[in-house]
Amino acid sequence: MSFIEYYIIFALATSIFALIDVFIPVLAEVRTEEVVNVLTENPKLSCFVYFCLTALMAPFVIIPMLVPSMNIRFRKSMYKVVREQ
Repeated sequence: MSFIEYYIIFALATSIFALIDVFIPVLAEVRTEEVVNVLTENPKLSCFVYFCLTALMAPFVIIPMLVPSMNIRFRKSMYKVVREQ
């Protein structure tokens, strides 16, 4: 396999992990608080967009996903942003 194929596998795995570990729990928590915004009204579309963006930015997203303290900070900041919109 070539480098591009390895990178595509890496990017898809990173974006799936980021979606499951960060975005879906944050979105579920915000929806229980009954916050109404674009992200909570269209959860499938927002998950798709987050998946695509993290696939494109996989090398920058992998570090906060693997380091637990950075993961907690990333999740808290994502929660703040989603709640404010």
